[in-house]
Amino acid sequence: MMMIVDTSKTDKSFSQMTDELDEIGERIGCTIKAQHEEIFNMMHRV
Repeated sequence: MMMIVDTSKTDKSFSQMTDELDEIGERIGCTIKAQHEEIFNMMHRV
């Protein structure tokens, strides 16, 4: 699954968010990857 998430209203750093998502993923038995939209767009350009 891919999601685009608006993080503009959070006071957490990107690093802090990814660390928390890693912890949640471990608890529920899946891997959660996050990356900046600009990087995603550059990687998927045709």
